[in-house]
Amino acid sequence: MSKDGIVISLGVWVVILPQLGFPKEFFPAILTITGLLLIVVGIVIRRNKGSKKVVRAHAYAEHNPADVVAAPVAAAVDTRDHERIQ
Repeated sequence: MSKDGIVISLGVWVVILPQLGFPKEFFPAILTITGLLLIVVGIVIRRNKGSKKVVRAHAYAEHNPADVVAAPVAAAVDTRDHERIQ
């Protein structure tokens, strides 16, 4: 299960917990354990969120620096090959 799914499941657990009929003595302990699990999952999600690197794509292919550098080289190779064939 994903971390987001765990958070949602724990939230549903907290909502339905009072209707499950657990003895009143266990209720604070169950809520404390559930809260601690939510904190741990939240910390893990926050750490993973900061470690992801965003790769930005260029909006237009004309602005891709790789194309600008590769285009003259490709044209020169094509020209030389064309001259050799003739």
